[in-house]
Amino acid sequence: MERLKPAFVLALTTGLRLGEILALKWSDIDFEKKILTVKRTILRARTYGSTETTTSLIVNEVKTPNSIRIVPLAEITLEELKKHKEAQEKEKEQAGAGYIDNDYVFCTAVGTPIDPRNFQRTFYRIIKKAELDINFHALRHTFATRLLESNEQPKVIQEILGHKDISTTLNIYSHVLTEMKESVAKKIDSLFKSFLYSKEDTGSPG
Repeated sequence: MERLKPAFVLALTTGLRLGEILALKWSDIDFEKKILTVKRTILRARTYGSTETTTSLIVNEVKTPNSIRIVPLAEITLEELKKHKEAQEKEKEQAGAGYIDNDYVFCTAVGTPIDPRNFQRTFYRIIKKAELDINFHALRHTFATRLLESNEQPKVIQEILGHKDISTTLNIYSHVLTEMKESVAKKIDSLFKSFLYSKEDTGSPG
């Protein structure tokens, strides 16, 4: 079984960004309330030394107040996280004193943060095997699209995704909203067609 499967499930069922997922800590998850809190993000950034430019992993607080948010967790996600936590405890035992416990939900077998580039390599390996052509960010888009198609309020989706304002959400998913408007016309047609025609047939007043 893929060790990082719960991370993919989390992305698909919460819309979290990759950096937010890799910076997530167990203390950010409330299993009883079935929520998690997004507080930070991890990224690889350039660092400048005296003679050369290098890169390093940096953990930052999320960019804006909108990015600090509470996200609901589905039952399937909670179950995956619980199983992942059990597997992680076994890794701690195997690593012994060599394990560096930073409380990260997703980390290496010795507790250190996962480099986003290495995570992406794992993702593309799985995608290639599945004969798909998508990037990791597509999981976030899929999450939002499915919610819209389920008639969830755009404002709710905006808050879950951490967009600064609702116009960002509406602009990104305008194609979905257009399709939804078209389906509304079909629903109206279905709802009122029989009613209007029955009135005409019977000569009843409109």
